[in-house]
Amino acid sequence: MAGRKHNRLSVRPFVISHIERDKNAILIYLRNDGLGPALIKGFYVKLGNKEVVNPNNDPYKNWVLSGGREITSFEYEYFIPTVNSTIKANDKVQLLKVTFVKGGDELLDLVEEQFSFRITYTSMYEDKLCTWGV
Repeated sequence: MAGRKHNRLSVRPFVISHIERDKNAILIYLRNDGLGPALIKGFYVKLGNKEVVNPNNDPYKNWVLSGGREITSFEYEYFIPTVNSTIKANDKVQLLKVTFVKGGDELLDLVEEQFSFRITYTSMYEDKLCTWGV
């Protein structure tokens, strides 16, 4: 019994998020600081007033364009965690990176204020459901 408990603890994932900013870009990513893979059970993202549960296509482009400011040019990269995918131990996964050609801090603040998410995951034993979000 103690051996089983040790095995479960030795592969427990621990997913946390980080936000990084520079002059024209904002990067939001997840990192698994645990000892084992995180098995994704759900992903929810809120973009302004729009809520999307387990998206299967790009929810970001129209949201960035609807920012209410004059957005003339931007680039973005994204990753959507899908149900039953995994984030390996010590892996860093970029959820969203938006780079504006013009606009600077004001547009970056808008992205940071209007973006939130929640991810649910378990260990490979699927014993304890964990949730993380911002």
